[in-house]
Amino acid sequence: MTIDEFLTNVRRIQAADPRYRLGRDGSDGYCDCIGLVIGAIRRSGGQWRGIHGTNWTARNAMHDLNPLRGAGQLRRGELVFRAHEPGAKGYALPSRYASSADRRDYYHVGVVMQTNPLRILHCSGGGVKADTSASRWQFHGMLTMFAGRMGLMQIGDSGDAVKGLQSALMAAGFPLPLHGADGNFGAETEQALRQFQQKSGMTASGAADAETLAALRLLNG
Repeated sequence: MTIDEFLTNVRRIQAADPRYRLGRDGSDGYCDCIGLVIGAIRRSGGQWRGIHGTNWTARNAMHDLNPLRGAGQLRRGELVFRAHEPGAKGYALPSRYASSADRRDYYHVGVVMQTNPLRILHCSGGGVKADTSASRWQFHGMLTMFAGRMGLMQIGDSGDAVKGLQSALMAAGFPLPLHGADGNFGAETEQALRQFQQKSGMTASGAADAETLAALRLLNG
């Protein structure tokens, strides 16, 4: 799935003029904020393996999630989030995230359709709306599943991203007894990754694409 495909399908959902209803993805005339995102992913041929919720998305489906200090930081195709800090009015972090290091309650999400002029689409009480200012959004980042954004990790690669992959594999029950999380993508890492992919019902390519990384995050919570 590319950013262009994703944004095209966000627009298609908007054009259908869905009403707001929790837990819906725009496929039946209703959507909620994260449903606009999930529905566009599904229409683009992608899969959503996680929870239907903004808190799960912010913690598990983002390549990078950073504080938003101005519209100049935004990139086309990014997601933007509104969040309550602990103790703030409206704070209601679901109990499933009680052990999360990130204590914020990410309660609303939108999609950056374009940056000049700025246009952010989001689904709320009145259906799909457009914001032309970034002032009410606090965080921004890119979904991991966009081709070419997080990149493909494969044998021969090295660095912190590989080390994170190796740590995730071991946490998921796929040991690396010879080298552990050494940051070098060798035959041992490739074999463990193939085993994880096969067990998860994915193509056992031995390369870590966005779908594989998202599945690892889901398994490890």
